[in-house]
Amino acid sequence: MTGNLGTTNIWLAIIALVTLAEFLMIVAAGVMAWRLYSKITATVDQIEQRHIAPLTAKVHVLVGEMREVTAKVKHTEESIRGVVTSVEDKVSAIAQKGWPVLGGVRAVSAAVRAFSNGGHSRTEPELPATAQRPWRTV
Repeated sequence: MTGNLGTTNIWLAIIALVTLAEFLMIVAAGVMAWRLYSKITATVDQIEQRHIAPLTAKVHVLVGEMREVTAKVKHTEESIRGVVTSVEDKVSAIAQKGWPVLGGVRAVSAAVRAFSNGGHSRTEPELPATAQRPWRTV
């Protein structure tokens, strides 16, 4: 094998230079990606400090106020429910005791009407013959 190794050495040198160029490009891309990552992280931190943190604080205040209002509404609803139940119980008790009294009052008023008319039943007045009676179909 007595050949000329010059051509082989040239190709090996070209491959080495291409590999070195690829390595340098990968390193440059990595450095650029790291710098971009640092800038994005700094920008996100600034946005969070300037905009998101105040909004979060406001939301927390609103949630706290909503909890207070909800608690007050629940307390008021329980109070009203208690009052309504109490009134309902009292009305029921009065109604149970009051029905006999109401029946007695109606009986007395019917007796007074019956005796004041001389025992005659009350008659309905007759409508004149010219009056229209739309409810009758004769």
